[in-house]
Amino acid sequence: MDSMNKTLPTFLLLLLVLSCASVQAFWSIDNYQTDDNPFSGEFTTNYESALKEPVASNKFASFSNMLTKFKKPQEQAELEVTMGMGYDMWYPGSEARKAIEHFGKALFHDLPPTVLLDVYLRRGGCKERVEGKQAALEDYLRGLAECLRYQLPAKPPEPPQGGHYQVTYSGTGDDPWTQYYRQSNEDLGRAIRQYRFEQVMVERRDYLIEAAKRVSGGDAEQIRLAVEAAVRDKSKIPQLVALLTTPNPKPQNLNTNTTQKP
Repeated sequence: MDSMNKTLPTFLLLLLVLSCASVQAFWSIDNYQTDDNPFSGEFTTNYESALKEPVASNKFASFSNMLTKFKKPQEQAELEVTMGMGYDMWYPGSEARKAIEHFGKALFHDLPPTVLLDVYLRRGGCKERVEGKQAALEDYLRGLAECLRYQLPAKPPEPPQGGHYQVTYSGTGDDPWTQYYRQSNEDLGRAIRQYRFEQVMVERRDYLIEAAKRVSGGDAEQIRLAVEAAVRDKSKIPQLVALLTTPNPKPQNLNTNTTQKP
């Protein structure tokens, strides 16, 4: 098993999502915050049919055919991320270059930040195997630069008061109590979505830090050179160097509640 799979055990759980009989989750969508399916019925039917095919029958041919049929940017992004994940996990040694290719094409699309971190983590692992540590380090740093766009807490946040789950409130009246409970439910929903976002981003950030430290050996000069090569916003260089040259809490296994839903 490759080093990325050792440091990212949750992706073994996500592999089951790609192999399950009933699929209602997508790799390019932030499934941590929404249950919506943004794709057409035709796309969803084709997508689920392709996922159910045995790997031995080269299911990637079905995804490739879909790329020529479904041209909307969101559809293309979903297919490229799916094929990158598939090549990486089903053929982790022999098809790393194909995974890199599809991840690279996916990055031309507008991906949610949680998806971006997954793509940089996985592509970095692939590059580590076939292009070397420097190329991998640059991808891990690109992921960390994405993290710096958000005011993330230092450690995974606590669940909001009221728990993980929003209770559906169906009141339709305009009396004060109905308005109060409706507003409270909406506020809790926003708090839950923010909590899930921060939880996933912080956990992915810690994985990126550990991976970057591993391939760089903590060498500040190597890190600085890699940041300059990988990140356009040079103002982020001091922050990224600091992230990789100071102690970081060992990342915990990702909570199974934050994985993509079958």
